[in-house]
Amino acid sequence: MSKNNNPLQSPFEKWRTNCLKILLIIVILPFFILSFFPTPSADDYCFANNVFTKGFLQTQIEMYQTIGGRFFSIGVLTSIISLFNAVGEKLFFIRGYWINALVILLLLWYAFATFIKSLFFKHLSSKELFWAGLSLFALFIVRIPSTAQGFYWLSSSITYTLANILTLILLALLLKTPTQTSLHSKQIIPKISCCLLTAAIVGSNETIMLVLLIILFFGSIYTLYHKHPNTRLWIIALITGIICSIIVFSAPGNSTRLAYFSEKLPLGKAIFAALKASLIYILKWSKNITIIGACMFLLAFSSQNTHRFHSLKLSTRYLLLFIILWLGLIFMSFLPAFIAMGHRPP
Repeated sequence: MSKNNNPLQSPFEKWRTNCLKILLIIVILPFFILSFFPTPSADDYCFANNVFTKGFLQTQIEMYQTIGGRFFSIGVLTSIISLFNAVGEKLFFIRGYWINALVILLLLWYAFATFIKSLFFKHLSSKELFWAGLSLFALFIVRIPSTAQGFYWLSSSITYTLANILTLILLALLLKTPTQTSLHSKQIIPKISCCLLTAAIVGSNETIMLVLLIILFFGSIYTLYHKHPNTRLWIIALITGIICSIIVFSAPGNSTRLAYFSEKLPLGKAIFAALKASLIYILKWSKNITIIGACMFLLAFSSQNTHRFHSLKLSTRYLLLFIILWLGLIFMSFLPAFIAMGHRPP
């Protein structure tokens, strides 16, 4: 199928497309400029002090016993600090702090483009994939609740944003068909990649862990039922996620950390509070001008390119299931915070 641009595109449409591209760059550029100016704060100094005084390995052990089972995010955080310390000057932790923010922004852009490529590999050119990934990237960064915590604060960006990036990459790997890559599902490299990505995501934070387990569970059932070529990858990822979640929940530091929150709710009240918060935010998002504009842009693009997507067969039944699953994921994103802390996540 041809991936070339529409030859019937009028000069006005070309001008409009170029204006949108310029607008995207204008929106994104300030976030990259700001990435050169963040400084450490709060938990960053706690992690740095532990690494500088106790060493890398001892810090992992103590964090698992006193903070929780976030073995991957804590491991990455302390690895970055150890790398800074390895240059022989502890002040480089401050001077080189900006590197993380820049890397996180670039990785997020790459993750969106990779995810889109897995869905529309046969329908979009490389240039279209580039701009599609940039569009989702721009929508995400302008609507993220806190850009400071999402990108410019080391502890938060590694714990949450990096986990989201790895989730997109994992889903892109699971959604690829064997014809899209030379790495067939029976080969060892995709399986190892799924295991490593799943372990990293589960070991980042508890919220993304629960969300990922739900996706992997229903994805495994769906692919198994339809005898999809990637069924093994889904099942391997699910088993890995279950094993790693046991490691996370078994950490002695979980109970130690939860002891600080005296307002945590019992399960019944936590479920009700999570449902209420989910509905409030869904209504709030439904009135968001950015989301409405993105949906209108997607509808306009789809209506003008239906001939390029006719092979994407999605029945009404499956669309309904996807909507229900999406609502369930929103609910699960709120539930852990209400159980552990008694209020919605920060």
